[in-house]
Amino acid sequence: MFRKLKDQALSWGAERAIRSQMAAYGQLLSFQIDSGSKRIDFAVVLKGESEPIFGSILDYELINHGPKLLLGFSRIETTREWITVLLETLLPTRTIPLPQQAAQYSSLLQKII
Repeated sequence: MFRKLKDQALSWGAERAIRSQMAAYGQLLSFQIDSGSKRIDFAVVLKGESEPIFGSILDYELINHGPKLLLGFSRIETTREWITVLLETLLPTRTIPLPQQAAQYSSLLQKII
């Protein structure tokens, strides 16, 4: 029960941070972290699209890289094959840099995520 509440709180905070960054590309509909299975599920509607795109980031981990905090993952999947291929091409190291604010809380985040 505690893990579910923790995941909901983390998801809520991450969704708020991502929503403003997504605005130029579309709308973030949902963002859920499952720390037990190390999975992040999301749904977005991109500008010019009428249907939502669903995706998952699988086997994630937080990685300290000097002053930066990265989200590492083993796989990313979406309901649009071309978007999955594009993301795999753009993210060959399978890492996503997190905002500098997240790096300030790195040790705490690594304990709870």
